[in-house]
Amino acid sequence: AHNAILDGLRLNSFSVEHTIPPVAQLLVAEISQLDDPRPVGDVPIVPAGDFTTFAYDVIAEIKDADTGFDALRILTPQSTPVFRQFFMGDDASETTPDDVRVEPGSVTIFFPSQRPGSGIHRMRAVFDTQIFVQGSFVEAEVFDSQTDEVPQRVQPGDANPEVLTNALRVLTTAASAGTLVSKLEVGSPVFTPNGDGINDQVELKYSILQLVKPVAVEVELYDLAGRRVRTVLDAESVSGTYAVAWDGRDDQRQVVPPGLYLAVIQVHTERETLLRTSSIGVAY
Repeated sequence: AHNAILDGLRLNSFSVEHTIPPVAQLLVAEISQLDDPRPVGDVPIVPAGDFTTFAYDVIAEIKDADTGFDALRILTPQSTPVFRQFFMGDDASETTPDDVRVEPGSVTIFFPSQRPGSGIHRMRAVFDTQIFVQGSFVEAEVFDSQTDEVPQRVQPGDANPEVLTNALRVLTTAASAGTLVSKLEVGSPVFTPNGDGINDQVELKYSILQLVKPVAVEVELYDLAGRRVRTVLDAESVSGTYAVAWDGRDDQRQVVPPGLYLAVIQVHTERETLLRTSSIGVAY
């Protein structure tokens, strides 16, 4: 039978990026909690949304014909990591990188002055990051910062005999696995939006967990009579940590009267609407 689905299809372009020769012949990594290299079940299990200190072990074999590399980028989904330490060499000695760049979703470590030559090389990066989704993979890649060669992704495996995870997957604890939104944290219980530049706004901070696709999120302020005075956020969000600010004004941009107000976050999933609240005092 003639399949009409493919009628009219045309391939305009096709490209494949590859590195010949490769950056390294062998490039393997594994992740573990720094203080738990041999977890039960050989998989790191951490509380969702909490900053956790991880060790990321990498082993690379570089041959004479390989391009080589002088940088390691670790990808931390939905989280801005905190770099702590870097180790290189068979003796795992602590090394000061030439540069470290931390961005939302990654930490990149540069070491051109200690560029690995031919042979087998071990590296360990220690950093803090948050895991928001059950079964997240913390991927990484190495690259040569001096050229435009394509980065080479690490493969999961046994990069450190002292670590038994041999993988890049991180699970979340049972207690946190069912939580979709954290408590709503308020930067200050009382603030003074009087325009003097001191304590003129308050920060509202929260985390969304375990979501693999965007959901509708609203952050609103109510007075004690239950009237909504301000919507500070009405948007779609994925898992991550967020902060929004309230300047003490209502939706008409008028400063609200002094008193107690209620901050409410609503997360609308397909099954339910989840609520978190916190009180805020306005004074002058």
